[in-house]
Amino acid sequence: MCIRDRIDRAFIKDLPLDEEDSAITKSIIVLAKSLKLDVIAEGVENQEQIDFLVENGCHKIQGYFYGKPMNSLEFEKLLNRNT
Repeated sequence: MCIRDRIDRAFIKDLPLDEEDSAITKSIIVLAKSLKLDVIAEGVENQEQIDFLVENGCHKIQGYFYGKPMNSLEFEKLLNRNT
């Protein structure tokens, strides 16, 4: 069983420039790791956010940087196109 903790988009959107959001995000990552939780960052939109998250130990990332939300038919087309 894998228990996950999420870092809300509200903390991600101004990374790495906002000092408070940076501190909160770092704390969430450290706390999740100490509790042996998987941590996922939500709402990632740019490379700077990814760099900050990876440097601080968060390697599971989702958001518009990788792709927009899609239904199952759109996802199936995407998979078929890339195979």
